[in-house]
Amino acid sequence: MKRSGNRIQRIRRMRRRAHASGVALFLAISLLALFSVLGASYMRFMSIELDDSDMRIRQMRARQYAAAGVNSAAGNIAASLAADRSPDGAYVFLYPLYDGRYDVETNTPTALTAYTAEARVAVAHLDQDGWQGFFPDGPSWPGPNRAFHLVSTARVQQAVPGQMRTLATHAVEAVMLGDADGCDTVFWRRFTGDAPDNQE
Repeated sequence: MKRSGNRIQRIRRMRRRAHASGVALFLAISLLALFSVLGASYMRFMSIELDDSDMRIRQMRARQYAAAGVNSAAGNIAASLAADRSPDGAYVFLYPLYDGRYDVETNTPTALTAYTAEARVAVAHLDQDGWQGFFPDGPSWPGPNRAFHLVSTARVQQAVPGQMRTLATHAVEAVMLGDADGCDTVFWRRFTGDAPDNQE
């Protein structure tokens, strides 16, 4: 009878241990699944953050190159006026893109060879009516061949097999006063993306 009671107690202890082991295994698997989901969510979040950061950098570059297009066109306008010629109605400028690293040998920024920026600048003479559209309360119109309306649309592009893929666009509008000595910007406006059709 005593042996039978000991055997029953041993069986009960084994069952308790097996139950405890089963609970521990279930908790371990549950925690592993939870941490796996958390890890995957974190990786997804970081991927979205990196994509968003890249997009903001591309948009910032597009803004900068749209402004660079206006400045480049201003130099061409001033050169044309100095040569007593009428400026061209459109210009296209290509700019290289650089990343934040420096070439150790040349101590210059490292060019991104697969990327480029293009700025297309439309230039138009601004007559008296057009001038008053921008400045209804003054200043007065400076006269013919002195005021110019510019719209610069920049595109940041990446070379992919068979084509150039546009990554970001930005457009700016400017009114400039020009003469042989240079150009002064008297009006500036930014657009989101491309300029409206009636502005180019």
